[in-house]
Amino acid sequence: MIIELLKLWGVKRIYGVIGDAIFGLMEGLSRQNDLEWVGVKHDSVAAMMASAEAKLTGRIGVCAAQMGPGLTNLMTGLGDAYLDRVPVLAISGQAPTPKIGTAYKQYIDQQGLVQAITGFSRIVVHPNAVVDTLTQAMFTAMEQAIPVHLSIPSDLWTLPCGAKPREPIQIANQIAGHSQLQQAANLILKAKRPLILAGNRANHACDAIRKLADRWGCGIVMSYGAKGIIAGSHPYLLGGLGEGGNPFCKRRMQTSGCRPCHRYLLVAGISCP
Repeated sequence: MIIELLKLWGVKRIYGVIGDAIFGLMEGLSRQNDLEWVGVKHDSVAAMMASAEAKLTGRIGVCAAQMGPGLTNLMTGLGDAYLDRVPVLAISGQAPTPKIGTAYKQYIDQQGLVQAITGFSRIVVHPNAVVDTLTQAMFTAMEQAIPVHLSIPSDLWTLPCGAKPREPIQIANQIAGHSQLQQAANLILKAKRPLILAGNRANHACDAIRKLADRWGCGIVMSYGAKGIIAGSHPYLLGGLGEGGNPFCKRRMQTSGCRPCHRYLLVAGISCP
């Protein structure tokens, strides 16, 4: 059922390290050819690869790991996804349901562990609950662009599931209306010293950003998480903000704003305060 739901949401592969608490998932993957298992040497690499896939494709990236230390090793990659606001689903095993909350080998409170860097974390306690829980997890990941996590006790993997697969929840695209586009166009036409600030949510518009900069004759500044979206050889690229960025960009950005009374106009792929 889990594999079927992942396929419905467009998942192509799962990155991870095999452990006894996810043997059931591995057996299910071995019986099909649609989802690819990408085995890595360390769990932290699995989470970083899932985060990278989400950034490059816009789809949800998926990683899986053993309970306890396997999940703790995912934390760095999940933190990367959290800070760069991309959808990642982490699936971890957990102790058998009768042993949850005991001194069972490698048992930890996994939901408490990941709450600071995920938007959703649940433990599945019955096989029929997996459809609702996994659907909610993936919807949250895509709608909020944030990592999510599921713990699945090892004794649940082989139990029959009476629930039926559910089609993905449609997420509305927040597309600007005609009046908003006209307002933006008017600001662009009035800008005397325009500047483009591109954030990591603008990674799928890099061609449009380059064309706008070429026609507009304006500089491009990248947010910290967006470095690499525009090639460093572009003549109008001014560098990035933050550590490792262009120190002069910060000074220039401090004098710019989104209001037409300012000298600069920002076209942002991130939220402007």
